[in-house]
Amino acid sequence: MDKKKEGISKITLISWIIIAVYLIAGCFYIKSLPASVYGDGYEYMFQTTSFRNHLSFEVTPQDVEDTARVFDDNRAYDKYSDLTPDKDGKAYCNHFGFYSVLVLPLRMLLFRLGYDPTYSFFIFNLILMIAAASVTLLFLKTDDIKKLCLVLLILLSPAFLYISWVHTEVYIFAFCCMGLVFWHNKRRDIAILMVSIAAIQNLGILPLGMMIGIDHIIDVSVASKNEKKKVPFLCRKILPYGFLYLPAFVPMAMNLIHFGTISVIADKVTDTTDLLRKMAAFVMDPNIGIIVYAPVMVIGFAAVAIASLITKVNLRKTVLYVLAVLGMLFIVAFERQINCGMNGIMRYCVWIFPVLFFYFVLNFDFAFRNYKLFHVLSGLSAVLTAIIMSLFLWGPFVYGQNDFSPLAKLVLSTCPSVYDPPVGIFYSRCCEHELYYSEDPVSFFDSEGYSRKIIVSKEALNKLKDGSWLIVDDDLNALDINDLDMKEYLKGEVWYIDLQKGYRLYSISDKIDYYRESNDVPRGSGMYKDSETYCWLRPDAFMAVNNSDSVQRYGLELVIEPSRSVYKKSGTDFNTEIYINGTLVRTIAEDDMRYDKKNRFLISPDLIPDDDILFVELRSSQSYGSDSALDTNKESFRFMYLGPVIFYEVGEYINFAGSDRNSGDFLDTTLYVEDDNAWTSGTEFKLTIFIDTEEYAPGTILTGNLDTDKVLGDEQTVELKVNGVLNDTVVLTDDEDEFVFFFEVPEDGRVELRFNLPDATSPAALGTNEDDGRILALYVDDLLIEEAS
Repeated sequence: MDKKKEGISKITLISWIIIAVYLIAGCFYIKSLPASVYGDGYEYMFQTTSFRNHLSFEVTPQDVEDTARVFDDNRAYDKYSDLTPDKDGKAYCNHFGFYSVLVLPLRMLLFRLGYDPTYSFFIFNLILMIAAASVTLLFLKTDDIKKLCLVLLILLSPAFLYISWVHTEVYIFAFCCMGLVFWHNKRRDIAILMVSIAAIQNLGILPLGMMIGIDHIIDVSVASKNEKKKVPFLCRKILPYGFLYLPAFVPMAMNLIHFGTISVIADKVTDTTDLLRKMAAFVMDPNIGIIVYAPVMVIGFAAVAIASLITKVNLRKTVLYVLAVLGMLFIVAFERQINCGMNGIMRYCVWIFPVLFFYFVLNFDFAFRNYKLFHVLSGLSAVLTAIIMSLFLWGPFVYGQNDFSPLAKLVLSTCPSVYDPPVGIFYSRCCEHELYYSEDPVSFFDSEGYSRKIIVSKEALNKLKDGSWLIVDDDLNALDINDLDMKEYLKGEVWYIDLQKGYRLYSISDKIDYYRESNDVPRGSGMYKDSETYCWLRPDAFMAVNNSDSVQRYGLELVIEPSRSVYKKSGTDFNTEIYINGTLVRTIAEDDMRYDKKNRFLISPDLIPDDDILFVELRSSQSYGSDSALDTNKESFRFMYLGPVIFYEVGEYINFAGSDRNSGDFLDTTLYVEDDNAWTSGTEFKLTIFIDTEEYAPGTILTGNLDTDKVLGDEQTVELKVNGVLNDTVVLTDDEDEFVFFFEVPEDGRVELRFNLPDATSPAALGTNEDDGRILALYVDDLLIEEAS
């Protein structure tokens, strides 16, 4: 007996050592983290301030200002517009602020100590993880081995991924764990209260509380059989427990008072389509599913549950746990944002792990009597989850909300027909921003640029049929859409198309223009949208445009800008080869590129084939990103434009600032826009314009007038080169503020105006503004080009 007690004592000691080591390691981990804020985190930051300032969750402009000041984060100002006004016009966050109230003391302490208070959320999350493990170890009525197993599973669970979030995932996870401890101990009152506190931040956890309540009702009903006054007995034993659910419904009441609805979030993002598939995705999807991070526990939970149902041992507890999991999955499946911001695993899945852990550990011996197997599986699950998290968090398989996981890439690249993701996952990860429907076809491309799986809506299907989108083989032959096997995913709404290797999806348009227009869907493989004014090109990118009369006369214009990382790492062999319809037409070398400038390249009409469609490939020798064979997150250029040249309308002003600014179509260098004018940047000011030679024949004399409002210093020398040839040199002052010049229309209509500014300097160097180190020269207003009289 003494040996047994001694053994138990050692196991308990080991558990406490593990918790202590985790706490210390967690502190070092938090210290290494940047003070980043993801997703809805600003709402919780706002509410720490609003509760401190006036003990309410209304967020005033003053609260926003205080938040930006305390957290040293000016992004808070932008996030204020995301809040929801109530019936009286007062701003409130979409998420309830109880979590913020709990964090507030830590926030105030860190601020007083001179530390970034953003870390108060991270520290509080770590405290919650320690609390969940400690409560399990202190209060759970089971043997010490099982408690040790649960401590390992809790601490090494995917909840760890969310310690670095200003969000409630760890909060819900921890209170769920504590609720399960007391459910097992048959202290269902405390268990319901714990789960209700968790549900304050999201009702998705409430099905667990309902199962605890049902468990209590069943016990009371059985006990009431021997009671003469059955109804009073049931009321006395059951009704008081109902009050323990009240915390979960406080946010509902507040929403009803302020907004006239029980849930602002539900009104904004509820989606009732595809519920069963979304439920299954939370468990099985290779991007977000529970099974990816804890395969042993998912399989073990199912095995123990099936064994319990077959043998009818511990049947009630099994049914209740299974219903709790299904209920949680069902509620969160109503959330449209299945792809919303997360650290690898879907954040809603984090809440479900405690149910799996506690059921498996506390019920394994009812179904199986092999205790060694139980020890091995519990330990293996915790260690395997830790390894998987490390690979996805620190590498080499890092992925986020806008990218397929390495496992999903492997499946889609090798056997796409076995995996049909929920539409939200597929759209968002292919297009690399949150998206749930597209009127264009959307494709997953493998690492070689081949389209392996395509999703089409009704509108997208019509575009495949009318030829505005094509599926093309390696010989540039288009597939007949009628020959494709389309799998209906949402009845009459969405279809999937699976392809063998060797085919690519192209959109066919007159131009691909990210600089002047906003495109929601990338127009080719190796392109991903990251801005309203450009998208990134990967090392092997391809796209297609129609071969118009303008292209055949003047050529094809390409506008790109090199990536900072590629530019810095590149050597003398840095180059990009441009192929059109399989033929090399141009090589762009490093000497041809200028970093942080728009680089315009004209592919001569002589190199343009006669084909109706021009399939353009850009193959870069260098890139920046992961070296993983499955990872396509490599970049080389900011892509802006591909298509026919944009003509300048002779006689129209090119304005450099103001509401009618249109210089972006022609300007190749940076400007500092101020008020109605703009300062040139650096020692060069360059524009590229195309003149329609059918309207103004080659040799026609045009005159230009560059209007400057003032210059930096007393005077600025300006040397103009037209198409590389020195045209004129003038000295401009505040009084002599016009530069008039003449030039001939060239044969190809392309006019490069390069204004060299050798006297450019900074206000700091001149002593006029010691804080302004910008290299400036001319304060330009506009440029007008007309036909010479």
